Amino acid sequence: MSGLAGNALDRLRRPEYTGENRCLPCTIVNAAIAVVGSLLVGLLWPVLGAVFLVGAAFLIYVRGYLVPGTPELTKRYLPQSILRRFDHHPAARSEERADDEPEWETLKKVQHEREHAVDAESFLVEVGAVDPDADRTLQSAFADEVDRRMAAYRSSSVSPEAVADLFQVSPDGLAFEDREYPAMKVGVRIRKWPSEGALVSDVAVHEALADLTDRWLEVPLEQRVDILETLRTYLDHCPHCGGDLAFHDETVDSCCGRYEVAVFGCVDCEERLAEFDPALVDADPTATGIVPDLDQR
Repeated sequence: MSGLAGNALDRLRRPEYTGENRCLPCTIVNAAIAVVGSLLVGLLWPVLGAVFLVGAAFLIYVRGYLVPGTPELTKRYLPQSILRRFDHHPAARSEERADDEPEWETLKKVQHEREHAVDAESFLVEVGAVDPDADRTLQSAFADEVDRRMAAYRSSSVSPEAVADLFQVSPDGLAFEDREYPAMKVGVRIRKWPSEGALVSDVAVHEALADLTDRWLEVPLEQRVDILETLRTYLDHCPHCGGDLAFHDETVDSCCGRYEVAVFGCVDCEERLAEFDPALVDADPTATGIVPDLDQR
């Protein structure tokens, strides 16, 4: 009997809409429908109203929704500003807060960042990472070192120790998230990348900068993360396969909606390195934000 119940439960489950893939707007909408429905039923049959509410909550828990077609209805009718607030896709938000952070910790970090922030472009030129005479170009020696490190990661995945070093935490402080793209909990934040190639780029550039100058680790963490993301667009070839890189527009379909993004990625293996809001793009992408200004992030 328990086997039959287990099989029935397995048929009800929709893992694409539950767990890490749960769509919060869909859950909220369906929970509201369940509450209203149970109240209406309860006006006539109180006990049946309670049973309806329990059953609806169970279905939302195991399926992710109560009303069939909810994900498509949510995409169609909820405002994009709300959908993107809850979206799990890395293009929607660069990071998530995993836990509550004490207010004093936040204030302490803000003060530290203000005191230690650098003029990013000047800093990278001074330490010999970026060519001051060419747009979005790494210095040749630094580019060679980055290439060497990226090539090493093509034959082996990025280790937890390498990611921990990027964020200056213990490997024990990392927790990998089960998602279709690289994501991991680091302290109180969930850090994520649009692809394995983007992660490789960040780790390789971080290691090369740390070897190039001791000043790199003095830059506040969040500014270092922003600089690494921007420097992905300075690469000559794909960290994943070595192919050519280019910008293109693309439609992203996620659990919470569909929207346009400007993608910087590989034309050969289609690995995404960075995704930006196309609203920032005009005829000159380097001047509008598709390639973010290192000092305006």
